[in-house]
Amino acid sequence: GVKSEYIIKYIEHFIDYEREKIFIVMEFWYKIGGNLRTYIDKIKEDKGCIKEDKIWQFVFEISHALNEYHSKH
Repeated sequence: GVKSEYIIKYIEHFIDYEREKIFIVMEFWYKIGGNLRTYIDKIKEDKGCIKEDKIWQFVFEISHALNEYHSKH
């Protein structure tokens, strides 16, 4: 498996042959103690919004995790 500070586990992958793309589904962990879905649900529950700097942090962490994954496969 892939050891990453951001990826909990590989779940599955699927291929869209028509668009010539592969999709990799992984569980992503957010550093506050939970996953991204939990964080988004909490924001929605509080009727808040995600600040731009937090979105950029997610983009960085997800990109970093994908880079780690791809560099080992």
